[in-house]
Amino acid sequence: MSQPFPNVIPAQGSHILDAFTLDHGPPEVIVPLVLRLNMIMRALGITVRVRHDFDALVAHNERELAKGENGNWFKLVTMLDPDYGASAENAVWICGENKDGDIVFTVGGRTYHWPETTLNDEVRLMFYGGREIGQRCTITAEITKSITGLVNCGAAFWIRPDYRKLRLTPLISRMCRAYQMSRWPLDYIFILTQPDVHQRVIDAYGFPRTDHSIFFPGSPWGDLRVAVASITQQEAYDDLALFLRTVLSVDEAPASLSTSRLDSVRKISSDSVLQGSMSLS
Repeated sequence: MSQPFPNVIPAQGSHILDAFTLDHGPPEVIVPLVLRLNMIMRALGITVRVRHDFDALVAHNERELAKGENGNWFKLVTMLDPDYGASAENAVWICGENKDGDIVFTVGGRTYHWPETTLNDEVRLMFYGGREIGQRCTITAEITKSITGLVNCGAAFWIRPDYRKLRLTPLISRMCRAYQMSRWPLDYIFILTQPDVHQRVIDAYGFPRTDHSIFFPGSPWGDLRVAVASITQQEAYDDLALFLRTVLSVDEAPASLSTSRLDSVRKISSDSVLQGSMSLS
């Protein structure tokens, strides 16, 4: 497992706008995109915060699991568990809070520095938080041999059931990606996802490709087979620019974002997207 790559750590619980340092990436895309996404969240009564108290994320995951709602959330994987090395230096989680201070969505990821190795080399240990316990892993996804350098593995994507009708997935995924790419000069972003997820769901997250598969026999989640959805740095910049130019395009006065525009933004994600049950987070 890699050492943390140098980066600026925001204050715990910072507002999304206060957390940005714009150390990397095209500011002419990232700045207006995040401002407009934040405007939409405000219109929905949601405050977005950047956090690195991973104990709180684990506790939130456990509370939701205890509710026993079918499909509400998976048990959090080790990438964002502080007992498995997640820290303020190498990972982040972002939450949306409603006016009562309740968490209504989470999303995050962990950054790895693999200048001389690949996901193909690292995934067996990575999936278990870097621990060697004799675990097995079978890989047939060819893309794993290309994912190298400074990479981010997405995790902890969840939307509270009563907020899923708002179809927030494309908005949340781009906001998190813009933040991560401004903080780290990422070469690749990827997620490990259920192999049978429809491509339009992957599209909502902004990933241009999915490759099959990685098999973890006898994992804590059972005999687990996952696919790899990934995006390169340039593809991610292009996607953010396209999203800004099309979905988030507004009149000359951004503050006048209309109800019809909010409706059109929310409609880009299919009703069938079951946020929180798509990726192993």
